[in-house]
Amino acid sequence: ERWSVEHGGDSQFTTRFVFQENNGACVARNRGLSESRGEFIQFLDDDDLLGPQKLALQVKYLDLHPECDMNYSATFTIGDASKTPNRSNQPVDRDTALRCLVRSHFFNNICPVFRRSTCNRAGPWHEEMATCEDYEYYARLLCLGTTFAYVPQAECFIQSYEQLRERRSFGGEPGRQKDYYRSRFIHLDCLWGYLPDDLKKHASWRKAIAKELLAVSKELLLLGDADLGTKGLSLSRAIGRGTSYAPMLLFFAILT
Repeated sequence: ERWSVEHGGDSQFTTRFVFQENNGACVARNRGLSESRGEFIQFLDDDDLLGPQKLALQVKYLDLHPECDMNYSATFTIGDASKTPNRSNQPVDRDTALRCLVRSHFFNNICPVFRRSTCNRAGPWHEEMATCEDYEYYARLLCLGTTFAYVPQAECFIQSYEQLRERRSFGGEPGRQKDYYRSRFIHLDCLWGYLPDDLKKHASWRKAIAKELLAVSKELLLLGDADLGTKGLSLSRAIGRGTSYAPMLLFFAILT
């Protein structure tokens, strides 16, 4: 509201508030996409900050490079005076970014700016995921052949990793743990489905995804989700078949 008042006389900006029941980040982002009208899309979570020139620099780059579908900025941790770079502070190719997305994220939600056509091609955020939805969304984008670039002069700021670790410690709540591991299963299941055939043929890719699925399935079984845990185990064995990881999968299957 304060920002809206400060920029109320600026013809470049129109601010609209859209209120809805809290149904999670993915539902909110999808609503934002459907309500927005601009050519470019920037997501902004409640605990992140845009640098003052971030949008201008990234939009200018997209204007000058029509072949580029999205670009991403340098990302720093809030309160870190040394500006220690995060993983997304480097130019990489699709394969490197995708490998990061097997276990974690490469693009923090705040750092990319998208063309609207890119978001339309990707489709909506996965609303069944309670967390880790960014892993799935960016893996989907990259597997669709989305082209991207790094704009190092543009900057944004995210919460500290200590806060993130505290938030993901689950506070002893089994329900939150189940939500996390179910979301991780959805992400890995989707990633395997999205992965281009040329990458599926590589043993290193199958091994990496099978290994993550095995770890997630184990946690789901321990948390009492036998259906999803068993499904994950079967998928992990199928993906890992023919790789050096297969004997370990068989050993875990015997134990369970």
